Amino acid sequence: MRFLKNKIARASALSKENVLLRQPVQVPQTPSQELSPIKTPSLEPRKKKEGTKIPQIAMQISSKKNISGDNIMKNYGRAMANFALSSMAQNYLVPILSNLNITLSSFHNYISTRKKSANCIKQLRAMLPLGFDSAEEDVNFKKAFQQICIIFLKFFCVNWLYSSKIAEKIAHLKYRFKILRRVRNPQYFTYLKDFNDHNHHN
Repeated sequence: MRFLKNKIARASALSKENVLLRQPVQVPQTPSQELSPIKTPSLEPRKKKEGTKIPQIAMQISSKKNISGDNIMKNYGRAMANFALSSMAQNYLVPILSNLNITLSSFHNYISTRKKSANCIKQLRAMLPLGFDSAEEDVNFKKAFQQICIIFLKFFCVNWLYSSKIAEKIAHLKYRFKILRRVRNPQYFTYLKDFNDHNHHN
């Protein structure tokens, strides 16, 4: 009888143990594991601190490079000399040279020997007729070069500028008509900034 009671007691204890094992284990949450609202970054622009400046792209572009008149004159001088030697200029040069009794080959030789130095006002001015003396050396070559420069500045300058690698295109374009007036009146061809823009519009 005692043996039977002990067997029933062990069976009862084993049954309780199985029940406990089947129950889900609950892990207590620590404060760090408790759910809290997730903070998302604000999409609103940050307020500018006092005393700080926000750089503007437009200002940076405009003040990035202050191109000098010398650089502009160098680019224009080379462009006009190259145009005078190009095939595009020949149709214009033929009647000009015919009127001045100059051959195309002699004109090309005249420009070729001076092309590299045509990069400043002084040298470019020396290639243009000053009008002080009709017996000026090489005056007919200078007159021919003057006329072909005027044609370039009036009809070919914009295409040359926007197809070139020159970065400051707007600055060069602003000087276009100033240089045109100086080519027409070489005696006033000294400094770009000193030239009176209201004179010599012809």
